[in-house]
Order: sequence, then C-alpha cells, then structure tokens
Amino acid sequence: MQAQVNHIGLLISDLVKARHFYGNILGLREVSRPDFFIKGIWYDLGALKLHLMLHEEPKARHVHPLNETVQSHFALSITSAKMDEVLERLMIVGVQLIPEPSSPLANEKRAFFYDFDYNMIELQATSD
Repeated sequence: MQAQVNHIGLLISDLVKARHFYGNILGLREVSRPDFFIKGIWYDLGALKLHLMLHEEPKARHVHPLNETVQSHFALSITSAKMDEVLERLMIVGVQLIPEPSSPLANEKRAFFYDFDYNMIELQATSD
C-alpha cells in the first residue's frame, strides 16, 4: 500500500490566538472547514492541510531528554527571504527559537519554535 500525508492535526487551546499565530505571524492561508462538533481552523499547506482542533486542556508534550527538537512536530519549507520575514515577526512577538545542539544539517537554514500551545514547528529555508 502506498500512502500520502493528507493533513497534520494539532490541538490548540484558543481559536483567536491560533488565527493570529498561524495566519498573521506564519502567513498561512486559512481554508473553509466543515462545522464539526469540535471547533477548529484549517490552513492550506499546498498538497496537504493543517487542522487545528480546539481543546482547552491539551495533554503534556513528549520531549526527548537529550535534544528538545526531537519530539512531535511538523516542518514547513519556505523561501529563504520568506523565512527571514517570518523569523522577524516571531522575534517581534517574543517567540524564542529552540537551539539545536548539533546536526549534520548545520549548513541548512532552519529554525525550531513553539506555538502558544507548545506545538513544535520547524521552518526550513529553500533556495530562493
């Protein structure tokens, strides 16, 4: 069986904060969503979607004790110029980047950070 990723689902605790963070700061495009019994927001990620689902009391995250970046997360590929813009917006709103101890991909421009509910996100720069 061959499978493809359809969407990424994350729990969030606040729809207004999520819309601001994912829409305004990261610059993702919101798309229509059916009226499920659980409130949420969907964003377009090209070939797949990001489904944010409201849950006021999300469960604690699982983090590897040797490297904080080793945990459940998703990665977005964006141009290097766009990445500079997003990193600047993150800095303005006080989002701190998570240091990566060491990596064989050290020459690649990438950044790890959390949304307001401690969902980890990785940005990877592509050539412009």
